[in-house]
Amino acid sequence: MTAYFHALGRQVVPLPLPYRREGTVGVLRHRNAEHTPMRQAFMAALTEAAR
Repeated sequence: MTAYFHALGRQVVPLPLPYRREGTVGVLRHRNAEHTPMRQAFMAALTEAAR
C-alpha cells in the first residue's frame, strides 16, 4: 500500500497536521468526520451522480 502512495508522488494532497499526526484511525474517529473536505466532496459527487 505504501508503494502505491509513493507511485502517486506529489499528486496526493497533504492532510492537515492533526490528521497526519493521528493517522487514519484519527481521521475515522474525528468528531466532525461528516464535515471533512473528503467527505463533503464524496457526498457532492454522490448527489451529482444521483441526478
